Order: sequence, then structure tokens, then C-alpha cells
Amino acid sequence: MQRVKSFECPSDTLAGILRSPASGPGAAPQQWMHGSYRAVSGKANMTLGWGAWDGFEPTLWPGGVMDRTYRSFLHATGTSYNGVIAPNTVVGGQNISTMGGAEKFGNATDGLSNTLMVGEYTTKTTTDRSTFWAYTYASYNQSSVGAESRLFGMDYDKCVATPGLYVDQMCKRAFNSEHSGGGNFTIGDGSVRFITTSVAINLLQNMATMAGGEPDTVP
Repeated sequence: MQRVKSFECPSDTLAGILRSPASGPGAAPQQWMHGSYRAVSGKANMTLGWGAWDGFEPTLWPGGVMDRTYRSFLHATGTSYNGVIAPNTVVGGQNISTMGGAEKFGNATDGLSNTLMVGEYTTKTTTDRSTFWAYTYASYNQSSVGAESRLFGMDYDKCVATPGLYVDQMCKRAFNSEHSGGGNFTIGDGSVRFITTSVAINLLQNMATMAGGEPDTVP
């Protein structure tokens, strides 16, 4: 797998390392190159399970329809990826052909400066659960922001050991860096912001949507 330096943070000790992901059709013996950044697919609906826009799981949502107000720009589209055949259905509300094509900047009714696009994730523990930039299965290169403080600023094992909903399912969708006290996020307006781990997690989660009706921003 090709190494792309722009997908690596200089502080990330996994940069340049090939490894097999922990799960999915592209796991062992296939190896993938680690990356330091994952796309923000939206916010997680944690009231009904780990409902998220980083995979095609409409069964986790009421009526089998994924709520579009939870999405952001870089979400899964209900099409085949990394060997996973998408269900032959549009009931999930996610299929790109039923959504008017690719997302446009104008769809960010919450405001581009209030919408997360990309965030850092790496972990020094259970590194086969870290980010693999070209492996689009589940949350390995995109992730929804969940409203638990353990999901920002913790290594994978520490996150799993911290009480929270759905055990490790949300820890797979975390954000973390090897910077002290926070991580970098790219915002929809093109800016890069260092967000501290002391941020109100509900505020960070609200910034993960493009049209959720919560035009929040963080300092």
C-alpha cells in the first residue's frame, strides 16, 4: 500500500507502518498503510445503538431509515466498498442516487465554519484499530462523533476500559492524537483548528453535522 505523507501527522508514531486491520473483508493477510486522519461522517445517534453514517446500517435506525440530519460531508453512501456488497435497497435514505448526488457546500446549512470535515485519530494500543487511510470498511477511515468524553483524546484500550454505551463500538469511532491536550480538525471553511480535549463533547458532536440545525462552533 502506498504511503502518502500528507495523510500522516509528524507526531504519529504509526506513520509509515503497514498493518492488517482488526476486522472486515480487507483484514489479514492484506496490509494497509496507517494514516493519521479520518473523515468526519456525522454525529452518532447514541439513543438507539451506535447509529452512524460511517457504514450502511439502516437497521439501527427507527423504521430502517437513517436520519439525514446526523450526516456530514464525508459519509458512507450505501454503495459497495472494500468488498462489502451494499444491500439492494434505498430504504436507508443513504444511497447517493436518492440524495441528489454528491454533497455540495451549499448543503451545509449549519455553516461551513461550524462543520467538521476531518479529524485526527491514532492509538498506541491495539493499533490494528487505528486509522488506515485507504481502507473504507466501517470506521477505519471515517467516523461519526459520539457524545461521550472518552471518545476524544484516549487510546483505544483506555477508551474501552472507560464506562460508556455499547462497549467498544463507539471506541472504534473515536478521535485522538499524539499531541498534548487535543487534536487537529479541518473545518468546512478550509481552516484547521486545534481542539482541546476539554471541549464540551456535545458541542463537538454538534459540529459533526452539516445540516443538523445546531450551528455550534468551538473556541
